Amino acid sequence: MQPCPNCGYELVLLSRGKYKCSLCSKLYLPKKIESRTFKIWNQKQRELDLHNLNLEIQQVQKDKKERKLLRAFKLIFKNTRNPLKQRKPRIKLSPEELKQRNKHYGKWYYNKNKERLLEQDEAWREANRETCSLTYKRWLANNKEKRQAFLKAYRIKNRTLERQKGRIHHWRKKQKLLADAYLENNNHKASNIQFFPFSPTF
Repeated sequence: MQPCPNCGYELVLLSRGKYKCSLCSKLYLPKKIESRTFKIWNQKQRELDLHNLNLEIQQVQKDKKERKLLRAFKLIFKNTRNPLKQRKPRIKLSPEELKQRNKHYGKWYYNKNKERLLEQDEAWREANRETCSLTYKRWLANNKEKRQAFLKAYRIKNRTLERQKGRIHHWRKKQKLLADAYLENNNHKASNIQFFPFSPTF
């Protein structure tokens, strides 16, 4: 029940929709009474929320103080100011071991991200064709002997394939000579040099 604003006695809701005080016999509109009661309730709720918030803040501050005290005690018992010094030292590797480890890691990383790395390389080559060609020419000029040794080893390793290529080249030369002779003897000429710049070899 709602209290009377005048005397504090309980109000009674009449059938016509108004509140009446039984003690002082005053009538009140329901809007006025309900808004007043809501304001009172809202004020109390705010005070309660503020009180709870203050309690939470105090608890957080208390926890922070306790943590600080614990850290201080730990540092005192460890006899050091910097707890990071208590970590275990890293294993020192020799330069050869480091090189071997980096090599294994590089292989593992390449195999894991092979597709992405190949796409990146291809995109870079497309964007920097001139630099790629210049670096390749420079490398060939500086590594002639190495290149020749590689080609020699390749020819020895793939001897049958190289011989087959040589035979095809030789046959094409012969076929070209025969085709040229045939065209000269029969007085044939190409109608358009752009489409027929040399004699066919097949």
